[in-house]
Amino acid sequence: MPVISPVSASAPVATSSAWRWWQWVLLLLAVVVAAAAVAVLMLDTWLRPLLEKQVATQSKGQYEVRIGSLQTSLGAGSIQLRNVRLRSNAAQQAATDSAARLPEMRLDIGQLDIRGIGLWQLLRRAVVPIDYVGVDSLNVRLTSLLPPSDASDTVALHERLPLKLAGLQLNQVVLQRLQGSYHPRRSSDSASLRQLDVRLHDVLVSAAGAADRHRLGYANGIDIALLGGRVAAFKHCLNLGGMRFSLRKHRLQLDSLLVQPRLPLSEPQTTYARIDLLLPHMDVAGLHIRRLLRRHRLKADTLRMVLPRLALDPPTITPEPLHELIKPWLGQIALGYLVLKKGSLYVAGLRQKPNVQDINILANDLCIDSASAGAPERLYYARNWLVDTGPATALLDGRYYRVAYQQVHLETRKQSLHLRNLRLQPKFSTAELSRRKGYQAPNVTLLVPDLDMQGFNFSALTRRQQLLVRQVQLRNALLQTRGDGRFPLNPKRSVATPDMIGRLPFRVDIRRLDIRNGTFYSQYRAPLNPTPGRFTFTQFDISLRNISNDPRRMSRTSPATGYATALLQNRCRITARLVANLRDPSGYHRLTGQLGAASLHILNPMTVESTNLLFKSGEVQSIRFQMGLNRRRSWGTVWAQYSDLKVAILAAPTNDNRKNIKTRLLTGVVNLVVRNENPRGGELKPGTINSDRNLNTSVFTIWQHGLTSGLLHSVGVPAKMAKNLSE
Repeated sequence: MPVISPVSASAPVATSSAWRWWQWVLLLLAVVVAAAAVAVLMLDTWLRPLLEKQVATQSKGQYEVRIGSLQTSLGAGSIQLRNVRLRSNAAQQAATDSAARLPEMRLDIGQLDIRGIGLWQLLRRAVVPIDYVGVDSLNVRLTSLLPPSDASDTVALHERLPLKLAGLQLNQVVLQRLQGSYHPRRSSDSASLRQLDVRLHDVLVSAAGAADRHRLGYANGIDIALLGGRVAAFKHCLNLGGMRFSLRKHRLQLDSLLVQPRLPLSEPQTTYARIDLLLPHMDVAGLHIRRLLRRHRLKADTLRMVLPRLALDPPTITPEPLHELIKPWLGQIALGYLVLKKGSLYVAGLRQKPNVQDINILANDLCIDSASAGAPERLYYARNWLVDTGPATALLDGRYYRVAYQQVHLETRKQSLHLRNLRLQPKFSTAELSRRKGYQAPNVTLLVPDLDMQGFNFSALTRRQQLLVRQVQLRNALLQTRGDGRFPLNPKRSVATPDMIGRLPFRVDIRRLDIRNGTFYSQYRAPLNPTPGRFTFTQFDISLRNISNDPRRMSRTSPATGYATALLQNRCRITARLVANLRDPSGYHRLTGQLGAASLHILNPMTVESTNLLFKSGEVQSIRFQMGLNRRRSWGTVWAQYSDLKVAILAAPTNDNRKNIKTRLLTGVVNLVVRNENPRGGELKPGTINSDRNLNTSVFTIWQHGLTSGLLHSVGVPAKMAKNLSE
């Protein structure tokens, strides 16, 4: 009988045992693979209704979603959805309490791609990495919004993740061709987006991502591009051609911004402001968008606007300050620089209709908040304003005059203001202007090629309505006045008088006013003479000091003073000095002066046409005068040195023959009365100034009447007659 070895006997047993274990392992693997295969085959069919049911459950039946197709790939860790349609359930929303009601909307998604899902982290419920999330052709139509809620009741997104995930790490999120509209029922407000593209980079939806101050909405980078948008609200329509925003570059750009009022500017004024704005390009650099969204404070390095065109109709009621107007949305606006290039402004709602072209503005350190509004070192919230503009026009005096300038430059920090080619011109002829006003209205034209102000306190002007200037200089100015005596005198009191400065309701303090090389031209048509009388002052130099109604600066011992020199009729040198207490209620002031050598023929262009007085001959060596004036009359003395004086009285210009028997007799009598020379016999005969003042005429009229009365009296005309003739 053969001997059986223990090893040989035991070998089949071991072989059988090993086969059974391996068999079970294979069987187990086969089952797992088969189960996985079945799961993969059934996942799309199972997951689609699950997602549709989940949306209905989470929205408590207020939303219904339908997914056209869903494809998953466990190997690639990807999910793709197509033709997703979300609709509001009107019946369920109507039965839901308004506080819990979700927005009524329609949402369509052409395609949703999710790629590179970390399945292992998903099973562990850790931070799940996702390589790419893309949404293509998203269209949202809203008819209502979420009701306002308490911010303390809101739950952060990372705390609402499904499956209690620790977070999501999204490498890239892309939204392409997003369209949207908002048209609420029973409201004229609306909004729409034609196309919006959004790219989010390195998005960490977790507690760490929410705490990271370098992220915005969990994203480390955001790029937004908008092509076409429209908003209708606050009685205006806003259209935006394009917008670009980059979080990493801290930059926001707007193109083709158009704001128009629903009620045109041509319509009557309203209690709210109407704005018509075209802004081709706006660029915000160094934008701190995180600060804006977290603290509601807008901070940027530079805000640049190019070619803005603004027309507006201000409200009939005074609006609140700017920092109060922005308070519901922003607590502060802080800009390192505000730059505006080649803008224009037209204010339609004011009677003056100001229109300014080619506006260029640079503001430094602009901070719009309540603290900066009252800061003494700031003006209109900025530390310095540098303004250059091109041509500007406006209407004055009830639209009878047009004022314009060619260019202006101002800088608030240097307290300087410079204007070029300032013009004040009437819109009507002298007769038409007087006819429309119903009285003798002087037709005034003023041309100032160069006006310079230094020490201009812009802060006092804007905050306290005080005009405080250290020095004003006008060069090569031309002032022209025309009058028509066929109309009655102005029934209103004249404002062209020194004491009117003391009566102003606001503070005026101009330390020095200089006029260099000016020209004054005046003409006046007498009631019965179609040809106006004329006289001119050329090479006009004036220096005025202490033009103030400040009681600390203006008094009898510290009055306003002025010195002037000019050529009368471009022939006779005249000098004058003015002393006036501008706060004296009686209007008292003193005027002294002297006229140099000249022929009296130079006065004929003025006297012949206005008073029918002709100087046939006469030579003046010197005329001195001292005159005091108040609101009632003028008084003083004239010393006139002249020789060979002969005059003629002319008839009214009813025909070409200005002389007749009556005027010849009157001329003879006058030449017998007047002194043909002064002094006569070695004694200089002074003339007495005496003329009553009509407060409806300017102070220049009483100066002229006073000097005329003194001159007539000095040549021998009786004092009473001289007074009557002068007036």
